[in-house]
Amino acid sequence: MADTPKLTSRAKEMFAIIEKYKSSEQTQKEFCKNESITYSTFHWWMNQYRKRNNTHSTTKNNDKHPNHFLPISFKPSNSSHGISDKPVLTIEYPNGIILHFYKETDLNTISQLIRLQDF
Repeated sequence: MADTPKLTSRAKEMFAIIEKYKSSEQTQKEFCKNESITYSTFHWWMNQYRKRNNTHSTTKNNDKHPNHFLPISFKPSNSSHGISDKPVLTIEYPNGIILHFYKETDLNTISQLIRLQDF
C-alpha cells in the first residue's frame, strides 16, 4: 500500500479549519461566513479531507457505491415546549450536509429525509 503524501502548509491549514467545523454546531454556510471563506473552497477542502481520512468508506470491492449509512443521534428534549436549545436529532448526509432538528419530528418526515439521494 502506498504511503500517504505529506500535507502542504495550505492543506494543514484547511484541514485544521475542517476539524474546527466538525466540532462546531454550525451549518457549513454559517461556519464559512464566520471563518470568511467561500463555501465552494470549504466544500472542496472538505472533500479532500474526507478522501485523506477515508471518512466515507466504500464496499470491499472498492466500487463506486459508497456506504451511505451514517449515524443518527437522538437526544431527549428538556424543554416543556418540545423545542430544545440543542438538536434532538442530527442527520449527516454523505456529501457533508447536516440537518439539525430542535424538536420532535414526525418519523415519516425523518424517513423521507434519510432516503434523499441527491441532497
